[in-house]
Amino acid sequence: AGACGALGVLALQVGRLDTARDLLLQAVALGPHPHFWCALGDTYATMGDGTAALEAYGKARSIDPEWLPAYNNAAVALLQAGRVSEAIELYEGLISRALKRGDPACVKIAGEASSNLAEAYMQQGSLEMARRHQRRAVELCPAHAGIGSNWVRGLACMGEVDPVASLEEHRRWWQTYTRSIAPLRVETERVPDRPLRIGFVSPDFRYHSVAHFLLPLFERHDPARYAFFGYSAAAKEDDYTVRLARSAQ
Repeated sequence: AGACGALGVLALQVGRLDTARDLLLQAVALGPHPHFWCALGDTYATMGDGTAALEAYGKARSIDPEWLPAYNNAAVALLQAGRVSEAIELYEGLISRALKRGDPACVKIAGEASSNLAEAYMQQGSLEMARRHQRRAVELCPAHAGIGSNWVRGLACMGEVDPVASLEEHRRWWQTYTRSIAPLRVETERVPDRPLRIGFVSPDFRYHSVAHFLLPLFERHDPARYAFFGYSAAAKEDDYTVRLARSAQ
């Protein structure tokens, strides 16, 4: 069971979804492993089968009610299915369990869940609750760049926000997470008459807000002046992936 499950997790990580599903099904058939049930749920979710994903996450929780990733991943699947109230209930239970345990890893899980809970409240239109939980997430995980990013990004969506205060929060994010990053310097060959080569790397070359913003740029750029190259890390390709690839050069 352990070998099948480990191979299944590796297959999921490299995007071989059918192989991952088959190996993880073998693993869970050989023994009650909540980790492998959760990974099977992740596989189904990536394949777009939300119903099967939720069933797998539920199985993981029934085997071990304290297996925290199964709560978080199930809540994500519920949000994707539009079942926002159920997702909120699951996130709140997850946060309570994680904080009760109290170790650093669980506090990090609670912070990430609080950030996701804020997103759920935003979908529901409960802006004050969204603001409260996103701020709590930052307090729990002050060194987590992703949570800090969610906080500053959400300021524009979470009710009335003073523009000066919003600017200050964005500056604080830069000071905290990016100021120490040294600029990347690359020696390039200068050929004046050649189109400027521009590379894009993203896991979001798919149905995602990033793709919505990039697609008009890709489809309308002047290939005589610019050559676009896309390097996709998307786990699953869709129509947006195809359109971006078609427009890259």
